[in-house]
Amino acid sequence: MENRVNRDFFGILRRTFDDDMGFVRTFSCIPVLCCLLGSSVGFAEQEMPSESLPLESFSRIFNGASSGVEFNFSALPLSVFHVLGANERIQKATKLRDYCQKIDVKYAEYGWGKSPCDELPWTFTRQTETGQPLIYWEYSDSNHTNIANNHSETTLILGGVHPDEITPIHLAFEFAKALSQDPALYSGVRVIVAPLVNPDGFFKKKPTRTNFNKIDLNRNFPTKDWYTAARKAWRARKKSDPRHNPGFAPHTEEGTRFQVDLLHAFEPDKVLSVHSPLGFLDYDGPGDEKLTNLSEHEKRAREIASVVSKNSSNYRIVDYGFYPGSLGNYSGNERSIPTITVELDSTNPKLVQKYWKEFFPGLRAAIKYEFRKSVLAELTSRENRKAKNQEKATNTP
Repeated sequence: MENRVNRDFFGILRRTFDDDMGFVRTFSCIPVLCCLLGSSVGFAEQEMPSESLPLESFSRIFNGASSGVEFNFSALPLSVFHVLGANERIQKATKLRDYCQKIDVKYAEYGWGKSPCDELPWTFTRQTETGQPLIYWEYSDSNHTNIANNHSETTLILGGVHPDEITPIHLAFEFAKALSQDPALYSGVRVIVAPLVNPDGFFKKKPTRTNFNKIDLNRNFPTKDWYTAARKAWRARKKSDPRHNPGFAPHTEEGTRFQVDLLHAFEPDKVLSVHSPLGFLDYDGPGDEKLTNLSEHEKRAREIASVVSKNSSNYRIVDYGFYPGSLGNYSGNERSIPTITVELDSTNPKLVQKYWKEFFPGLRAAIKYEFRKSVLAELTSRENRKAKNQEKATNTP
């Protein structure tokens, strides 16, 4: 009976993989099959009845299928958890494939040639309101880890927050491609690239600033002033323009949560978010809006914008301020992470090669700019001041 059940199990796998959607139906029923088989589905050969199929046969069944996904089972026992994990990997691979095909269509539409999307090792943990993966990748040099803080100098680069701006999306994808092709670019540092924060807005026939829920992702961050000021500022400063709608509450959108996740998970030392078409660099963070009496830490933080500018044809720097619910407010103002908004000067998709040549050197210089030591020095200084104050208070009669 046990042998027959095992054979039937593999027969179902083999038959269902014969058609295009078979793997979907197969994996939806595998947990049930595993429960029926129980411990008999331990595919290490020495544990199997003589008439059961060996693990190598199981691998051939999967790798010979038309799903386009290759498996290496490495003689591991197949439990329900293994199967569910494989199921999840297949679903993620399928989503990434479909996503990159949509990116290819947009690249062709704008005359950008073939996109690098399917060449790059993306991952995702969140999806948009319509199920599009919110992709990112971590480029890191494991040989240069800051042991005291468990990572090296870290830069987060964001693109496509407002997809109707068009040109930043190309720049972010191309920078990810450059990093993948040349690991020397991130030698000694760590870079996280999320090239398209708002795919739902980009995949529309006419891209929109807002997401699927018609919310502006750069007005939806959970800043301290959101409830008191976000909607008031929207009505007063933007005349309730739907393109700048912050929503009815903060942190409600998957694209917003995605960016917050990246900030919390990777704890970047600096953030660069690419937009258009205002034509300047805007800095938010330590020392912002201060003209004099800057600490060394604040000077180092503000210098990041200058480094990007000097390496990007002396691109102008302005103090644009920040809005309630914006990244600059959440990251730069409230968390003291130097945050640079790179505003390209046009949304014209024909200018992307110009922007690539102009801003690639600036992005490269920014990720190499050493700021983490300044952060550590500032923290040490604060701790020393705190200890001295406590000692003074203790010794005061």
